[in-house]
Amino acid sequence: MCITNLLNSKKSIIEIKSIEDYIKEVNKLGKGTKLFRGQSDKAYPLLPQIGRNSDYHAEKEKQLFLDFKRHYYLYSDNRPKSDMDLLFLAQHYSLPTRLLDWTYNPLIALYFACQGKPDKVGSVFVYNIGMEKGEKVIEGHDLDNNVFSEESSIREPVFLIPDYTERRFLNQKGMFLWFKNPTKPFEDYNCRIEVKNKSKIKEELSLFGITDSFVYTDLDHLCLELKTKYSQ
Repeated sequence: MCITNLLNSKKSIIEIKSIEDYIKEVNKLGKGTKLFRGQSDKAYPLLPQIGRNSDYHAEKEKQLFLDFKRHYYLYSDNRPKSDMDLLFLAQHYSLPTRLLDWTYNPLIALYFACQGKPDKVGSVFVYNIGMEKGEKVIEGHDLDNNVFSEESSIREPVFLIPDYTERRFLNQKGMFLWFKNPTKPFEDYNCRIEVKNKSKIKEELSLFGITDSFVYTDLDHLCLELKTKYSQ
């Protein structure tokens, strides 16, 4: 994986060690609609999973999606209306895509920043999309015919609003950043919040109901959560 060091970024950097610190800093961000993205290591660039490897090929990406599409209906009764809806589902089930998850909910972003190794400093990226739709924010189905096209007339950055076809989308208050070129990191965020003391913050988040089973809404995560709870 090619990792760009973000430590030298000229963007505003804020450090927090508790939910209390975090909420105070989020409240200072001002008015306007904000999007948040949490990552478990502050050194990671804002790149979609499909573009993180040096051997990326657009045709391989397309074939990966088509293979997922062929098999998907054997595993789910949910019937997406479009390829873009199917791509959203692929992203949520960890298939490498050219999408990057963001959220309206700052606590969800904090949850993801607290994942991974406890000694690694996480990051929450903040992007101000303002109050109006337009070039920056479009409905996901508006991109149906340009899912894999680098020649698309749509300019980056563009955030896609999904239809809530799964409970997971609703709980995570999700929106997706679409990359015309998935190997080029997104650097147009407004500020970055460094998250330390991750184990303590995860415990604090559970008091607000931000747990594995809430974020992922499946039986696997519910059982894992209950197993951990009753083994203590």
